[in-house]
Amino acid sequence: MSLYALRLRLPDRPGALGSVASRIGSVGADVVSIDVIERLGASVVDRVLVELVEDTLLDLLVREICQVDDVVLEHLAKAEHNVVDRATEGLRVAGALAAAHPPRAPVAPVAG
Repeated sequence: MSLYALRLRLPDRPGALGSVASRIGSVGADVVSIDVIERLGASVVDRVLVELVEDTLLDLLVREICQVDDVVLEHLAKAEHNVVDRATEGLRVAGALAAAHPPRAPVAPVAG
């Protein structure tokens, strides 16, 4: 199995991403994650990680995605298998920072 990162520009309308996901599924590929990179008026740029069962299906995957109206494949690259969930990673970093800098006990005022 191979993981690919796709940068897609698609219309910002209901169903557009679903149409792309349907085409991805039609070749037996699996969507691993989707990140919205940018919204540009009537279009949106998404980064989609897709896992393919066989690398020989890559050309078919590209053809299927490009069949969706107004969708542009801007970039395609092989990706690493260590996919990071951004929300979970943010919580992990926050926890590490909190552990490294525990809150101090309040200082009692000095009676004068």
